[in-house]
Amino acid sequence: MEKLLEWNEELSTGYEKFDNEHKEIFDIINELYFAIKKMYVKEKIVEIVDKMVEYTETHFKDEEQEFTKNNYEDIAAHMLAHKKFVQKSKELQRDVRTNPNLVAIQTLNFLRTWWRQHIISMDRKYKGLLG
Repeated sequence: MEKLLEWNEELSTGYEKFDNEHKEIFDIINELYFAIKKMYVKEKIVEIVDKMVEYTETHFKDEEQEFTKNNYEDIAAHMLAHKKFVQKSKELQRDVRTNPNLVAIQTLNFLRTWWRQHIISMDRKYKGLLG
């Protein structure tokens, strides 16, 4: 399958669990990319977007639990970024049901940009700081 996002060591947080979760998120984004390219039916695109939202919320909970456990100093800013992402992704999740062709492409662009930027600018900051 052709990929829109490729994982590389530049994206590593140094925590296998979170790196694996990030890789899974990239896989879901690539799955959405493939579905859009192949013009899959609306239901398949909705299913992939739903999977993304659900998996992301699980990943954020995992990170935030680790931040709390380790008294991570940048927890407030990081949690705010997570909260804003969830709000935006839920809007896109809702909108993709009514106009899947247009919104799926917007969703894909948002996810690709947001995730790369978030991992590089925020997640890598906790490298070496968690237990």
